Amino acid sequence: MMSEPTTPALNREQQDMLSLLIVELQEQLDASLEDPAPDSPEAMATWLERRGSDLENLENAAQLIGLGALSAVCHHLRENLKAVSNQPDGEEVLILASSSPMYLLGYVQQLHSGEPDLEAIEGLLQFLSDPAWPLPPPDLEGLQKALAQPEWELHEESSAPTGPPHQAEASMLTLALSEDINPRLFEGLMLELPGQLEQFSETLSQFTQTRSLEALQRAQRITHTVKGSANVVGITGLANWMHYSEDLLDLLEEMTPKVPAGIDDLLMEVADTAASLLDHLLDATEPGEEAVEALQHLLDGYHRLAAGDLSAAQDRPTPEQPTAAEPETTEQATSTERSSPEPERAPEPTQIRVSEDGINRLLTLSGEASIGNHRLTTQTHQARHGVIQLQHLQHKLNQLTEELGQVIELRNLFANHALEDDQSLDPLELDRYNELHSFYHQLQEYAADANDLILGTKSELSSLDDLLQTQQRHQNDAQQQLLEMLSVPASQVESRLQRCVRQACRLTGKQVALHIEGGNTPLDRNTLQHLADPLMHLLRNAVDHGIESGEERAALEKPESGQLRLSFQSETQSTVIELSDDGSGFDHERILERAEALGLTPPEDAGTQWLESLVFLPGFSTREAVSQTSGRGVGLDAVAEQLKALQGQISVESEPGHGTRWRLVIPNRLIAEHQLLVQAGADKLSLSSRGVQQVVFMEPDQLSNKGDALFYRYDNQTFRVWHLSQVARLPGTESADTRQAQAVLMLQSSQGEVQGLLIDRILASREMVVKPLPAFCPELPGVLGATILGDGKVAPVLDAVALVESASQAVHRQAEPQMPSLSQARPLALIVDDSLSTRRSLVEFVTELGMDVVTARDGFEAIDRLRDRTPSLVLVDMEMPRMNGLEFTAHLRAQEALKDIPVIMITSRNTEKHRELAQTAGVDRYLNKPFSEVDLLNSIESSLH
Repeated sequence: MMSEPTTPALNREQQDMLSLLIVELQEQLDASLEDPAPDSPEAMATWLERRGSDLENLENAAQLIGLGALSAVCHHLRENLKAVSNQPDGEEVLILASSSPMYLLGYVQQLHSGEPDLEAIEGLLQFLSDPAWPLPPPDLEGLQKALAQPEWELHEESSAPTGPPHQAEASMLTLALSEDINPRLFEGLMLELPGQLEQFSETLSQFTQTRSLEALQRAQRITHTVKGSANVVGITGLANWMHYSEDLLDLLEEMTPKVPAGIDDLLMEVADTAASLLDHLLDATEPGEEAVEALQHLLDGYHRLAAGDLSAAQDRPTPEQPTAAEPETTEQATSTERSSPEPERAPEPTQIRVSEDGINRLLTLSGEASIGNHRLTTQTHQARHGVIQLQHLQHKLNQLTEELGQVIELRNLFANHALEDDQSLDPLELDRYNELHSFYHQLQEYAADANDLILGTKSELSSLDDLLQTQQRHQNDAQQQLLEMLSVPASQVESRLQRCVRQACRLTGKQVALHIEGGNTPLDRNTLQHLADPLMHLLRNAVDHGIESGEERAALEKPESGQLRLSFQSETQSTVIELSDDGSGFDHERILERAEALGLTPPEDAGTQWLESLVFLPGFSTREAVSQTSGRGVGLDAVAEQLKALQGQISVESEPGHGTRWRLVIPNRLIAEHQLLVQAGADKLSLSSRGVQQVVFMEPDQLSNKGDALFYRYDNQTFRVWHLSQVARLPGTESADTRQAQAVLMLQSSQGEVQGLLIDRILASREMVVKPLPAFCPELPGVLGATILGDGKVAPVLDAVALVESASQAVHRQAEPQMPSLSQARPLALIVDDSLSTRRSLVEFVTELGMDVVTARDGFEAIDRLRDRTPSLVLVDMEMPRMNGLEFTAHLRAQEALKDIPVIMITSRNTEKHRELAQTAGVDRYLNKPFSEVDLLNSIESSLH
C-alpha cells in the first residue's frame, strides 16, 4: 500500500522550471503521436536515438531542478531503449516508449499543481513495471517512496530564497542562437530591446539618486519582461543576466528603505552590462571576460546583501589588486599566451543588416536601369534599321554612278569619231578627258568611302548590340540577387502549418499527418506571410470537412490516420502550391442541392467543374452550422480574395471518396516580366503573360456566336472569347470588329476555367519593367501599371485574366439573381501586453485560430482600441506600465457594454495571492507563462462559447 504522497511548497523558480518541463513533455507527446512507426532497421535506429536524446534532456533537467527520482526514471527508460537496439523484435517496447511522455507528464503536472495525485504516481510505476521492458526497475519500492515524497535540493536551514548561484561561468552568459529559433520573434525582440534597456538604465539611475520605490519597481518590471522575452526567443545568456538582476532588485525591494549606499555602483554596472550584451547580440559575438567578471560582482553583491553584510556590497577588486582567482602574474600569463598561440582561423564573411526599404529602393533603381537599357536596345535596333536603309540608298547610288560612267564613255566615243580629222594622234594612242570624267571619278571614290563607312557603322552597331545584351544579363543577375535577399524558403511557415493541423485534430478528434514537400522553394517574404492564412484555412477545411472520422475510415478500409500533402514548386514566373488529401472529397449532390436552394441555376453543359467552383462564392457552405474548426463563419471566398490580392489563382479538383486537390498559382516577384506588346485599334497596349496558356492564330471559321457571346473552337474544346478592345473599354470600341483579329490568347481563370481574348495584332514579345501607377491615380480593374516603350512612349500594362474575369462576372451578375451572403464577421481578440515578443507570439497563435487581432501595450492603449470595435475576447498580461491588467479588467467590468467580454490573464505570477487579485478584478481564466498551447486553445474555445 503506497503512503500518501506529499509535495513540498515550491518557490517561483521551481514553478517556472516545472512549467518548462510540462511544455517540453507536451511537445514530446505531440511528436510521438504524429511520428510514424519505424519500418526499417535504419528508421528504428534513428527513432531510438531521438527518443533517447529526449529522455536524456529530461534527465538532465530533472537533475538540475533537484528531482532525483524523476531523473532516475528517465535514466532507466534510456537504458531500456539501449537494450531494445540489440533485440530483433522490439515492437512492444516501441509502443511503450511512445507512451512514456504521457506518464511522465502526468507525474510532473501533479508536482506543479501542488496537490498530490496518487493515481498519476501509481500509473507511472505500473508503466515502469510492464513485463515488456527488457530491464525491470532495480528498486521499485525505493523508487515508489522517492516519487511519492520528492525531496527538493533546498537549504532547509534558511527561509530566504536560494537565489542565484555563487560562482559565475562563461556558459551562463552565452548568446548563441539555436538553429530552430523563430526569426520573427527574434526580430521583434531586437526591435524592442534597445528601448527597454535604455529605460532600464534610466530607472536604475533614478533609483540611485532618489531611492524611489516606484523607480525600483519599474526596473523590476523591465527585467521581468526582458527575461520572459529572452526565454521565449531562446537567448539564454540575456535571460540569465536579467533573471539574476531581478533577484537583486527583489532583494533591494525587501530592504527598502534601508538600501546601502554602496550598492549604486553595482546597479549601474548591471545596467551597463545589459547594454553590453545587446551590443554583442547585434554583432553576433559572445561576451568576453568582462561580462563574466560583472556577473561575479552581481552574484557576490547579492549573496553579501542576503547575508546581511550591507557594508561589503560596494567592495570591488581593482586592477592594481589581483584577486585570489588570479594566481598568475601578468608576465606569466603573457608568456603562456606566447608559448601556445592559437591557430589562425579563416575570416568569416561579414554580416550586415539591410532594411527592406533599402533593398526595395535598389530594386527600383535597377528597374530604371533596365528601362534605360531597353530604350538603348530599341534605339540601337532603329539605328541599325536606318543603316540598312542607308545601305540600300548607297547601293542605288552606286548603280547610278555606274550608269553615269557608261553615258560618259559613249559620249566620248561619238566625240572622238567626229574629231578624227582634226587630231594629230589616234584615240588609241591618247585618251581624252574632260571635267565630266573628273566628276565621275570623284563620285566613285565618295561612293566607295560611304560604303566602307556604312560597313564600319554596321559592325559598331553589332558590337553595341552584343554589349547591351551582356549588360542586360548582368542587370537581370543583379535583380535576381536583390530578389533573393527578400526571399525566404517556404519551410519558414512549416511549424505554423503543422501546429494548425494539430490544433484542428484536437478539436475534431481526428488523426491527420501533414507532409510538406519542396520546403526549400524560395518565396518573397511578404508573399509567404500573406499566404500563411489561406493555407491554414485550407488545412483546417481539409481536416474538418475532407478527412473522415476514424470510424468512417475504418469502414472504408482506409488507414486510421488521414494524409495531407502540401507541395511547393517554383516555375519560371510563378510558384505552384498543391494541397491534396485522401478524404471523402466533395459531395456534388449536396452542393447542387445547396445551389438550388440559393437560386443558382446550373448551365446546360454544367459539369463537376461548375459545382466545384461554387465553393468560392461568398457564404457558400454545405453545412447548416458554422464550425469553429475550419471556416469559423468565413467561406473559401475569403481564400480566393486573399489570393486575388496576391494576383494569384486557385482551382480545385475533387473525386468523391478519394480526396480533393487544391492548386494555387502565385506569381513570383519580378522587376522585369514577360509581356506581349499588342495593337488594339490605334492603341498600343502591353499584356502581362501571367495566366496565358497558349497563343493561337485565328481561324475565322472556328469562331461562332450564341446571342451576344462569342465562342472559339480549338482542339475539340469550345470556350468563350472576348475582344481586347471591349474588356479594356477603349474609346470608340463598343462594337469591336472581330474580322480584324489575328490571334486568340487562351487564358486560365482563377477558378481553372479556360477563356479566350481576341487580339488584333501582336507586335512584340519581350521582358519589360512594370512601374506602378502614381498614388493619385484611381484603382483601375485589370491595370497592373505602366511600362515605357523603346521609343519613350508610355503604355498601360494589363492583366488579361483579370480583364476577362471582370467582364465574365459582370455578365453573370446580370443573368443570375443576387446570392444571399451567409458570411459572418470573424471574432476579434484584443491582446494587451507590454512585451513585443509576447504580443507577436500571441498574435501568431490567435490568428491561426481564424480570429482578427488588435494589440495594445498597456491598459490605456487598450481602452483606445475598444472605441473602434468591441472584441470577442481579451488576452491580458498582469504587469504593465501606466495601467496594469488588473486595473484594465476592472475597467471592463465597470462598463455596461463591455462587462461580459471574456478575459484571459496570461502572467508569470503564480501565487495564490495573485490569483485572488485577478479573480476579484473579474478575470475569467488565469494562465501562467510559459503557457501551454493546449491550455490556451481550450481557454479560448471555452470563452468564445
